[in-house]
Amino acid sequence: MLTFEVFNPLADWNEGDRHLSPHIQLRATVESEASATTVDVGPLLATDREVDECINRVIQQLEQLRGTAKRGLVAAKARQLSR
Repeated sequence: MLTFEVFNPLADWNEGDRHLSPHIQLRATVESEASATTVDVGPLLATDREVDECINRVIQQLEQLRGTAKRGLVAAKARQLSR
């Protein structure tokens, strides 16, 4: 199972902690029965524009993946039917 999440490294920031520029990180986690792996999706994001651009890029790549997967499925079905 694949899930997306927003990681905010400053979520636990308290008054008196070292000051850092506010930013977030988009992450994807892939879970299986045996383990889970989390990867960062894109760079650190500090503005609304950066968030929009990163998410739009992910959406575009997923749409391309959808087309590739559907074409692959059609080709696999056609190969089996031709035998």
